[in-house]
Amino acid sequence: MTQASDVSLGTQLVQRLEEAVRSSRRILRNGVRNLPKLHGVNQIGQFSRPVENVIAETGELLEQSGRVYSYGNNIVMEKDRGECGRLLTIATDGCLEKTATSLVLNIFAVEQISSKPDVPPKQFAPPTALLQNVFNNEPIMERLPQIELYSKRPCFDNDFNYRDGGDEGWHPDVGFLVHGPEIEPIIPGPPSETIVDNIPPTIRRLLESFLLKSFTELVNVVGVLLTGILIGRFIEGGKGLVLLDGNQPGVGKTLLARTIGVVMDGFEPDLIRYNPNDEELEKRICSGLRSRRSSVLLIDNAKVRAGDVVSSPVIEAQSVAPEVSLRILGASKLHSQPNNLLWFLTMNDTQVSPDLMSRGIAVQFECEGDPANEDFGGFDPISFAKQNRNQILAELAGMVEWWNLQGRPSGCCHHRLQDWANVIGGVLDSVGLPGFLNNSQEANATFNSELEAVGALAEAALKSSSVTELVQFGFIDEGIDAQNLGLPAVQLYDLFVAAGVMAAELEQATSKRSKSTKIGRYLMRSLDREVQIEHDGRTGVAVLRRRQGRSNKSYYYFAIAFDDGDGDGSGQVCVNDQAGNQPPPPGFAPGIDSSPSDLPRSTLTTPCGAPPECRGNAEEW
Repeated sequence: MTQASDVSLGTQLVQRLEEAVRSSRRILRNGVRNLPKLHGVNQIGQFSRPVENVIAETGELLEQSGRVYSYGNNIVMEKDRGECGRLLTIATDGCLEKTATSLVLNIFAVEQISSKPDVPPKQFAPPTALLQNVFNNEPIMERLPQIELYSKRPCFDNDFNYRDGGDEGWHPDVGFLVHGPEIEPIIPGPPSETIVDNIPPTIRRLLESFLLKSFTELVNVVGVLLTGILIGRFIEGGKGLVLLDGNQPGVGKTLLARTIGVVMDGFEPDLIRYNPNDEELEKRICSGLRSRRSSVLLIDNAKVRAGDVVSSPVIEAQSVAPEVSLRILGASKLHSQPNNLLWFLTMNDTQVSPDLMSRGIAVQFECEGDPANEDFGGFDPISFAKQNRNQILAELAGMVEWWNLQGRPSGCCHHRLQDWANVIGGVLDSVGLPGFLNNSQEANATFNSELEAVGALAEAALKSSSVTELVQFGFIDEGIDAQNLGLPAVQLYDLFVAAGVMAAELEQATSKRSKSTKIGRYLMRSLDREVQIEHDGRTGVAVLRRRQGRSNKSYYYFAIAFDDGDGDGSGQVCVNDQAGNQPPPPGFAPGIDSSPSDLPRSTLTTPCGAPPECRGNAEEW
């Protein structure tokens, strides 16, 4: 009797069924992604094929996805596109983020095939060791597309060409990635003689409830909005730091910054609390940038002890730098990105350092009485911005396109960041909104701590026994009838002591020469700048001037004009303490300015016949 060598039919059927089940488990379900597969590496990052081949294939998969970019010192992945799109960080400075493998698994999977035919292939997420090599591989880093500007809104490039969210938002010729709407600019017509009518209607409705101090503040706010859509122009050259100051809390400073954030990005910016400790403030700013890709950086509620000023080397340096580079909290690495940010600093009757002021654009708020009593008819600017964002952006883009059509005339305002001032001032002038930055002199007198100290020196000079040598009453051309005016820095120590200026620094100086050097350097920084003064119940303006004597020796004095026109108290208008009644020339007398905020009330006509003081009431416009 022979033994059967073949398996039974039943066993064969069972084996075939088991194989079918195993095969079915490798079949993709309906609706799931069929990701590309990478081969040649195992789960712990060991290579079974040439390393460079596997890394090169990984780079090709990343490139072909069209979703991975280099952005500053970060490798980022695009999640969704259009208005819902956002960027997620894969690596920073070549170091992987915790979510790196799970993010890259959205692009490809790794498959390991066994040498045994009956063993199914293994699939797994790209191992950390592989990605670490890939994102430090020089050829791959050179091939990845580089984002020069990331924006949640349409914007203009360096040559003022309009770029919006169309064609998936990626503009490879300039490196702009726009996760924003596709919008047609609304180009205005020729400007009206009624200045307030030249503010596009939706923008005007958005801003009319804010308690702005003057019409110039309103023009400045429109300038800030324009800066947002022209940000591509100002990454290299810088743009103004927005200084929002109120005469009391609750006047709407933070609300305005939040509203502008909604217009720029479609969502409100995070509030970063000001901290006088610059290292702590740097970490807070960095954390805010990494948590959300907001283009509005809002440093809120800058407070200091009485007598101190708001001063931050981090804000001073980073706000105008082409690239923001900040230390990451809890890590020994930096976060870097192009400076596509609008920087805001809010405060209440607070002074800032001269360096912050020189970088700033001032927007002052003013309210008489309790701001809570102001009635805006239930108007909510943030909700309005969300509902009308596309219309507002279209009006802003239209203003720039109108300026393009007019040949891009340059503005005439002056600022440390002159290209920014020229472009924004030119756009505003072309649409009939003059006066951009015209409140700079007043804001300097209000915000700049150093100018307040110069005013204290001028007031001390009026009280000193050397008044005839230190003070020229009235404004005249520098050098005329001033041959005997002024004292050298070495003789001004007592004046600084009397005014309480640089007390700590001068006390630390060990010699008369070092004191003189410090005083001379301080005075040189403050020459020819108007400051407000008060003396014996009278108000006026003082200007620190310098006269060159023999051997180029410098002599310092103050030119002072009182608001009542009475120079030395004799009842006459004087040009100095010896001479006649020549009035000060136009442009130097206090209170005379060609800015819209200071023009006579009849000069600026509004639809209702009232001056455009922009005091939070649409009817008063």
